Amino acid sequence: MVPFINLFSTEGVIFILLAILVIFLLMLRDRRKEIIKKELEKNRLSTVDDAISQYGEPDNLVVVNPTRGNDTEGTILEYKSQNLLIINGMAVEKQHVRDVSFSNFAVPYVPNDYKIIVITDLPGQDVIHVPLGAGNDARYANQVVKQVKALLG
Repeated sequence: MVPFINLFSTEGVIFILLAILVIFLLMLRDRRKEIIKKELEKNRLSTVDDAISQYGEPDNLVVVNPTRGNDTEGTILEYKSQNLLIINGMAVEKQHVRDVSFSNFAVPYVPNDYKIIVITDLPGQDVIHVPLGAGNDARYANQVVKQVKALLG
């Protein structure tokens, strides 16, 4: 039986070097993603008061999670003059938001766990999950999505 590639031949050495290069590039890409996420977390606002002190009074406010009304994780703030939304404490310009929807992230046989999903075209922020906090109410999740889409439109 003849082996597919003789590892000690020139082709085998080239194959091994290419495999090492691909692994190195994948590790570098993952490292870059981690750096971007850490940078975004550094700039994240934690409370609505922080957002108000930095951007002023919001024009509209959508309460996503009623139990966390003062956290930016529980609200979406709109600033019309700056064409800006504060989602999960991160400032996102409206033109970068591509879609808003909701989904149940619970595993089977446990209570529902709905989250609002905001899809953007920003690196590191391509999908933003906002926990609903109201539990298993799909109608409330649908209402929140409609309110956020109204802010965009």
